[in-house]
Amino acid sequence: MLILADQAAKITFVSAGQFIAQESWVHPERVIDSIELIYVTQGPVYLEEEGSPALTARQGDLLLLQPRRRHRGTNPSPAGTAFYWVHFELSDPDLLGQSGPLLANGEGTALALLFRQLLNYANSPFYPAYARELALGLILAEVSQTRPEPGKHGALLNRCLEWVRINSDHRLTVEEIARQFSYHPDYLSRLLRRYTGVPLKQYLDQRHLDYVKARLLNGNESIKELAAALGYANENQFNHYFNYHEHMTPVQYRERFTRTHLNKA
Repeated sequence: MLILADQAAKITFVSAGQFIAQESWVHPERVIDSIELIYVTQGPVYLEEEGSPALTARQGDLLLLQPRRRHRGTNPSPAGTAFYWVHFELSDPDLLGQSGPLLANGEGTALALLFRQLLNYANSPFYPAYARELALGLILAEVSQTRPEPGKHGALLNRCLEWVRINSDHRLTVEEIARQFSYHPDYLSRLLRRYTGVPLKQYLDQRHLDYVKARLLNGNESIKELAAALGYANENQFNHYFNYHEHMTPVQYRERFTRTHLNKA
């Protein structure tokens, strides 16, 4: 159990895993006693929860299923559909503040890495039990950052952050995002720094690295193929950039989290 002191809430880890469909698959109808968070890495997933309209979750989407509420698949998902899942209990369900099963799109965030860490901790005999709750707490903290930001500059801020997210498949510059939104680079830098707490260039690098890490952990491309897909001049340039920021090579990062829990259709 993890206690969030600033929120007066308790988190209890139940179980977690990674689902990969080997053939066409429909989510079974079920009712569970715990909250379930799903992070889709390859979709679509067709799902309906009691009291909410049917939805289609695609790559990067987050689903939050409430305890003791019936849910089921509505259409077949193709072979290769994949997602991470975690069951947990939360003393204050309103803490996550969602109004339906589909939370937000978390693609480009650190969620893929955090789920891999959670599975690594949960399936290793060498980590204490509380490591699972700590990893789960980080996942929920990351999920909270996918919510829209209110306030005077909320609309502009959300547009900028969403544009960065969907374009993080290549290295972005401050000048590029300033041109996109027709604002001075210094103004956007100050605005985003107030929200993110870090310089804009650092934020852009981090979002790109989050995307790269997700590709490394969830894909089967060679480093050379990935470098080309990300727009790097060659594999050496990609290796240098990744090693400069992460202090390890892409290959070392890919091999870092090896323990997991798989289930399949």
